Amino acid sequence: MALNGILSIDLAVKNPQELSEFWQRRGLTADASGTLGTADRDKQITIVEDDYRHLAALHLSCETEQDLADISKRLHDMGVESTISGTTLTCKDPIIDHAISIEVGAPAPLTPSSDRSLNSSGKINRDGMRADAITELKPRPPRRLGHVVIGTPHFEKVTDFYVNGTRVQGFRPNPEWNCHLHACGIGPPQLVHPPRIYQSPQPLRVRS
Repeated sequence: MALNGILSIDLAVKNPQELSEFWQRRGLTADASGTLGTADRDKQITIVEDDYRHLAALHLSCETEQDLADISKRLHDMGVESTISGTTLTCKDPIIDHAISIEVGAPAPLTPSSDRSLNSSGKINRDGMRADAITELKPRPPRRLGHVVIGTPHFEKVTDFYVNGTRVQGFRPNPEWNCHLHACGIGPPQLVHPPRIYQSPQPLRVRS
């Protein structure tokens, strides 16, 4: 498997301060440079200024330096230029035009979540009690960047780039939504949801 995690994203918007404050109200933290993160991963979202909202950069990780060499060769065969410096590969998404970096390593591990009293089929552990999420005084802060969803009118080309170029594996089409939504081979599913691509008349629509 070439890729094993999503490290962070760079988002471009007209008003970076407004978006930063939005995420901070929802539990993300900001360092001195304004980079947003969580308790376990201090760099998750970097917000930059531009004329319109779009994904400016996608930072991924892979297991070995050989993975970088393999990705570089596949990109070259597709006509996409890439550069390897040390243990990092950089290139441009040739369709959407955001920057991509792939580093050897993996996202920082997450602190195990606290045990919750859950009801399940045939097993009632919380009889007559409300769920913790309802009774807590404030929402729990995010633990990590969960996934990135990219909308594009060039659905087939973008899918080809990520499946055959960067080797995001395991895409499975959803015929109802005309999109690829299943696990894409970026790390264990309990640790990270992969990038998702859907058909959209408006390019560069990003959710996270």
